[in-house]
Amino acid sequence: RSLVKKCPKGGGGRRGRHSSSMEGEGTFSWRDTETCEEKTVDEGTALNNKDHAVSCIQSLNTRIKSWIKNANTAPVVFFTKNGSIVAINKAVLYIRQNEDTQHIKIVHFAPQGMKAEQRACLQSDIEFLDRLYPKHCIDLVFVQQEFNRLAVERLAAFLQIPVNRMFIGCPSKSFKDTVATLGGVRVITH
Repeated sequence: RSLVKKCPKGGGGRRGRHSSSMEGEGTFSWRDTETCEEKTVDEGTALNNKDHAVSCIQSLNTRIKSWIKNANTAPVVFFTKNGSIVAINKAVLYIRQNEDTQHIKIVHFAPQGMKAEQRACLQSDIEFLDRLYPKHCIDLVFVQQEFNRLAVERLAAFLQIPVNRMFIGCPSKSFKDTVATLGGVRVITH
């Protein structure tokens, strides 16, 4: 079945919606290849249509810029198991190169909480990375809960970040779940 509609008035089998030509001074005419109607506008109407088209393009341009800005500010999450600055830095480098975002949340799950000195050390490491990459906002989130599928879903709902914008390093052999059970969390290999 052909997608090209032939015009019985001689338009042939042209592709596209319109064929056009300049007729006399100040007029523009075209044949709509779907309805086979001949249409003509004078220069004034064409200019008004041009102004309308320019206005539509400017509006579309504004929407696209807004969409890009929202995409760049939508955060991603990296789950850290032990708070290793080397692993977190590799994750930040991966995210910088492969994701359209400028906001990274580092999340650490600790079921029994963390000792004050471990917490302070991890906070200072994240502050260092935040200064190291000034174009990115790097935050630290502590969650006092065991890391599992349900906790990931709750965190995604709380932070309003889709699970497919969350990353994890390579899980160890002692990890009792599989990455597939985490509902779309992506793996960054080291």
